[in-house]
Amino acid sequence: MGALSARRLLLAALAAQAAAAPSSQHDGSRPMGAPDDLDCDLKRLAVEFARKLLPERGALHTMHDALQLQTLCQDERPTGDDPNPHELLQRGRAAGRLPEATADAVIVDPRATTSASQRTVPTLADALAMTRRLGPGQRRAIQLREGVHYLNDTMTLGPDDSGTQITSHDGEHATLSGGILIHAAWAGVSDTERDG
Repeated sequence: MGALSARRLLLAALAAQAAAAPSSQHDGSRPMGAPDDLDCDLKRLAVEFARKLLPERGALHTMHDALQLQTLCQDERPTGDDPNPHELLQRGRAAGRLPEATADAVIVDPRATTSASQRTVPTLADALAMTRRLGPGQRRAIQLREGVHYLNDTMTLGPDDSGTQITSHDGEHATLSGGILIHAAWAGVSDTERDG
């Protein structure tokens, strides 16, 4: 039996277990009706798969914490270090999963203007529009400069975007945010004004 078939069989068995023994508690951090042990088993399976898929990611502390394995499943936090972002970038390039820093990459810099250069644009939407003009099946690179990149609309990637890799620019820390940047002028209010 292949690894994929074994995984499907395991997931089917876990789903059957969930249907047979619904949880009596729901704390908002687990799927409604899923037994605690099923939820923990699926989370552990996800971490195991990630370790096989991306061994250069190290101990996967961030994933372990995001899945709340220590809090909800009483799993010990993995020992060892996670590599720094620059090291991860180099490892990904060495493994052939990330493109080398190239002159033909489209650079997204939130501080840029639309006329900054032919290859530097202010938004990810602009970069995707630029890379889509190359046509489907082309290997394309988009690199995000340091800072917060706000997504004003839902970003949808489809088959025409195959071959597009979106990464941080060399060793920089870029953040994608679906939030809205608020420019507000805050003013203090005295107790007398507040209590009126």
